[in-house]
Amino acid sequence: MANREIYSGRFFLDLTVGLVQTLKNISKVRDVEAKSYVPCQTAQINAWEAANGVRLPSDMKKFYQSTDGLNVQWTYQYSKLETHRVGHLKIPRLAELRNLKLNIPEKVFEIDSIGDVAKIYLVYLTSGITIPKIYLVESANMKGHLLADSFATYFRMSIAHLGLPHWQLAFASCGLPGWAEQLFLLLAPHLLDRDDTPPRPNQIVYNVLDPDIFLPHPIRTDNIVRVLCKAKKIKKYS
Repeated sequence: MANREIYSGRFFLDLTVGLVQTLKNISKVRDVEAKSYVPCQTAQINAWEAANGVRLPSDMKKFYQSTDGLNVQWTYQYSKLETHRVGHLKIPRLAELRNLKLNIPEKVFEIDSIGDVAKIYLVYLTSGITIPKIYLVESANMKGHLLADSFATYFRMSIAHLGLPHWQLAFASCGLPGWAEQLFLLLAPHLLDRDDTPPRPNQIVYNVLDPDIFLPHPIRTDNIVRVLCKAKKIKKYS
């Protein structure tokens, strides 16, 4: 019963602010699939917090009490004979949020992976903190980028970007791959507006990153530690 997938049109309308219907109304977007899951019980959340030594922030707790994860996928019809599944918005199930155990005060949990290009982490920067931040770390140069200062903000960003492929890379130094940028231009060109472009009416303005607080390092297993320490502006590791 606990693993059963559930779907309710009204539930998704409320949870995703109408994302599913919006996608279905976009020309050439096909096969929109949306899955939610049986909500987590309080005992499950308490057990997860005890096992990982952190407390879920209230926005994440409310999310998991509504659904144990979320998965939205869709395909795009490039031509009459060519259709590819490209859209993907995923919030992992609670059991999939695993502490990376890096032997540092920070608690780090992987919440998404963009192929071999980058990973998205939920990070508790100091012990006892209850509001973790969301970081993107590029695999090639180990540059870290603050994506959102709360889970709720990250979730809203995911919805605003329609589950477009690799949307998080729009905030990274490597940028979007060409094929993904083409989809942005076709479906949501306003999301590629640059800083020198006047904001559109009612356009969401995301957090501006300060690149000076990040430092690239050679690829090593402990580089996520270095990135986070630089982001916190605490002492450098030797």
